[in-house]
Parts: sequence; C-alpha cells; structure tokens
Amino acid sequence: MYLSYVSTLKNKIMKQATFNKEIELFKKEVIEITGKIFNSEKEIRPVLFNFLYKKGFEKQPMGVIAGFDQFLTDNESKKKVSYSLKKMVEEIKPIAVAFISEGYALEGSQENYDKVKEYLKTNTISNHPERQEIVLITIETSDLESLVTFLIERNGDNAKLVLKESVDWQPKNKNSGVLQNFLTECYIEIEDDEDANLSSF
Repeated sequence: MYLSYVSTLKNKIMKQATFNKEIELFKKEVIEITGKIFNSEKEIRPVLFNFLYKKGFEKQPMGVIAGFDQFLTDNESKKKVSYSLKKMVEEIKPIAVAFISEGYALEGSQENYDKVKEYLKTNTISNHPERQEIVLITIETSDLESLVTFLIERNGDNAKLVLKESVDWQPKNKNSGVLQNFLTECYIEIEDDEDANLSSF
C-alpha cells in the first residue's frame, strides 16, 4: 500500500457555491483519470483519491492511496483494509474522496432478482453466467455521495468502458458496503451564500 498526498490546512472556510463547484470538478477529474487508467492498463485496481482543496490553486492537489488490492482476499481482510483507509483519511483531512474499483453486477426484473437472491445463498456474483463486469466510482463528501458505473466491454485484447449509470448527489447510505463511507467528518467550515446552486446536490 502506498500513500501520496499534500498536507492541507485545518479550519478552512469555503463558500457553499465554491464547495459545490469544486466537488463537481473533482468528480469530473476522477472520471477522466479512471478512463485514462483503463485505456492504458485495460483494468482498474482499487484506489482511493482524496481531494485537498487549497484556495488560489489553479490545479487542486489530490492524494492517492493505492496498492492495497492484494489484501482484499476475503470479507475480514476487506474490513481491515477499510479501517486502515479510514484512518488515513482522518489524517489527510480531505473535503471529498473517491473510491474506484472493478466488480460484477447483475440486472433484470423483480423475478430475476428473487432468483439471483436465491443463487447468492450458495454462490457469488462473479460465478454467475449473466454477470456484467463493471467499474464503480463512488464519490463522497462527509454527508453525500454520487455513484458512477461503467460496463467493461471486452473483445479479445481490446476493452473499453461504457457508461451504464450515473447517480447524482444524494444522502449517504450509512449501511452500504465495507469499502464505502471513508469520509465521515467535514474538515472545512462551509458558509451559506446566495449564489450557491444546490440543484445538483
């Protein structure tokens, strides 16, 4: 596992409109970086980006935590990795984070859902014949999250990402998966202002 980040100031104050804008820019940049990594490597290894806002910077600093995929062998190890990542986030004190990883998904009707639920009692999604290979991006603030899912389409040695779903900002699900909810505290003071547009939040 390796950690790369730029230290950030405590007790920062930011206008709500500025916060909204910067978070959207962070989300856009993470999606672009994900695409570039996949186009180069044809795979995505788990990585956690930390957004460190610094006033006056044209290019905002971003911390990267990676190299921990080798430890994600079972649910117990995932819990340990998740705990370690959360502790690192507490030290870095970002205003947002983004977790990117590959996985599998299934979709269909309610009838199919019931069949899948029964199937998962003795099997895993990765073994299901109708599984879809995906890349999932979860962007978090301290109280909101946005999810972006890409399908991986492979054809021999070629592979590409195809946007499957983009879920706009919504309150975080506190009962979500093990490798989520990394950012639980707001490390800046956000001031309300009349110019803030919360339509996307």
